[in-house]
Amino acid sequence: MLGGHGDTMVPILEYSTVAGIPVPDLIKMGWSTQEKMDAIVDRTRAEPGCITFRLSENAKDGSLHLYEEWRDEAALEAHHQQPYTKAVFEAYKDWLVEEPDIIHLRPVC
Repeated sequence: MLGGHGDTMVPILEYSTVAGIPVPDLIKMGWSTQEKMDAIVDRTRAEPGCITFRLSENAKDGSLHLYEEWRDEAALEAHHQQPYTKAVFEAYKDWLVEEPDIIHLRPVC
């Protein structure tokens, strides 16, 4: 975390793009359900260090974009250690056509 707590706190951002299968297709193929995906998003948003967790689909090509903001690196690491998060990472091996492109961002102003 950069800065102190309160107004000077700078959150840790993670932005992921996935050139994989569009969510509606995953659901049609029976690999997941909207309810399961909603449950993962809701559970993640409820984690103490989660500021923003938004999964969006590119309207043009169906690629997935996951935008995350975490209070600090420790909160992000705690998220990665959750059993449900590990299960999702394991499922990625079957879902994705290529490795996710994960970009760590640091606010500059």
